[in-house]
Amino acid sequence: NRKGLNTSSVYYVIQKKMDKKTHVLIAKEHLGIAENMHLRLKQEKDNDVKVACRTVAAQNYFYAGINMLEAKLAENELHSYSHENRARLILENSGLFSKELRELFDLVDRNLRNAVAYRAQNGKKYEMLRKFAILASEEIR
Repeated sequence: NRKGLNTSSVYYVIQKKMDKKTHVLIAKEHLGIAENMHLRLKQEKDNDVKVACRTVAAQNYFYAGINMLEAKLAENELHSYSHENRARLILENSGLFSKELRELFDLVDRNLRNAVAYRAQNGKKYEMLRKFAILASEEIR
């Protein structure tokens, strides 16, 4: 371990920068999985299976939206490498994103993601997470 560099710093230094195309491809894969789980959730009768589908969909909606944001950042030669840096870069470069997308990101990043993706809460929280991913995929291409 070099002096002054912790594990996170070393990871940051050696991390390969992904380009816009890679982030978009990743986002599309996550969104496809999420939408398939969403359809299954709507058709499912068993509550336990619904919880599982909603949780998998939520996790994939989150990463679909995040990768679309990262695609836009990468297009502008900005790379976040962490949740904290991503939030900072989005704030500092707010003109790259619509107000609605920035607001949804803020809600999703702070509160909704954990409530839906890890505690399987339903209702408006799930729908807002889904809206975040779909809006990001429509706004950023």
